[in-house]
Amino acid sequence: MARKVYRKMKRIGEDKQIRIQKKLAEKPQNYFFKEKASSYLKYFRVVRMYIQKKYELNLSELELILFLYDENVFNRDTFYSYACTLGFSTMKWLNKFEEREIIKVWREGTKDTKMYVLTQKYKMACAKMYKHLEGEAIPQNSQINPLFKSSQSFSDKMYAKLIKKMNEKRKGVE
Repeated sequence: MARKVYRKMKRIGEDKQIRIQKKLAEKPQNYFFKEKASSYLKYFRVVRMYIQKKYELNLSELELILFLYDENVFNRDTFYSYACTLGFSTMKWLNKFEEREIIKVWREGTKDTKMYVLTQKYKMACAKMYKHLEGEAIPQNSQINPLFKSSQSFSDKMYAKLIKKMNEKRKGVE
């Protein structure tokens, strides 16, 4: 009795497998990919690393600068409202940013009413980052791009290779 049930179950399994194979053979698999509206974040890491190396910034500083770039003119509270999301080490960054000439005083005032603005150098850094994300080629000259200098680390050399590939792909698209 158990053998009969086993044989019957085996036949049912085989029949099911045959039906699945027939369905697959009848309809060829066609894959249609939806065209993406934008893919400018594809090379975000490469562009970010280029900007960080060129302007000697760490990731947290770059994120804060990108936030402040959109603010134009800001005060101490605006600065710390975003800086506090980056951790406790950012509590003295306002002075550090002034010393490094990342920001400058736009309008004098008391501690709370003093207004700041990004310096031209870092406004240009943000604008460059956006341009490179939107498709502009990253320079491959070792005098302009620190990732292409001969005395770089292994990871910097890998980023340099990625920049070359990225620029080639983007030339082919245009």
